Amino acid sequence: MQMATEGRARLAITLALAQKVSDTIRKTEGLWCYGDELIGATGIFAIDPSKLIIRVNDIDLSGFKAIICSFTIADTEYTTDLLTDALHHLSKHHRQTDYTDFMLVKLPNGLPRSVINVRDAYFTTKTRRVSLDEGVGHVLVQSIIPYPPGIPRLVPGEIMEQHYLDFLRYFLDKGG
Repeated sequence: MQMATEGRARLAITLALAQKVSDTIRKTEGLWCYGDELIGATGIFAIDPSKLIIRVNDIDLSGFKAIICSFTIADTEYTTDLLTDALHHLSKHHRQTDYTDFMLVKLPNGLPRSVINVRDAYFTTKTRRVSLDEGVGHVLVQSIIPYPPGIPRLVPGEIMEQHYLDFLRYFLDKGG
């Protein structure tokens, strides 16, 4: 009901907060917030103003060098101030991180071994929580989605194998 009666006003506040953060980021050394200048680039026809893509260095836009923020009607001045404070800290203290070796990471070859269909694995009641390191040999009931790029690497019904664990461990060690 609240969205029916206050939705437009709440969305306007959300978009104003996102714009304020974007403007602040554009004035912060070492950071940049993409906006309407991307419209017209290959495959980009519009920009969602409630989502900000923040470049955290001047090299390129790989996932470790960009932050994506989504603003919702739950955001307030307080939450956006926390975000801008964190981004200022990032700009000031973490600008020289070298991701060169991460760019050379090779994904595990082949497809994961699937032993049960996704639906049955996801809805099974016979589960046991294990740590990532204990997961080798177990069938997954949830997806493993490393970010960046945010694409599922393993899905329910597939078996966690050592080479996937090694990849994920390396990925996590590099900040993923």
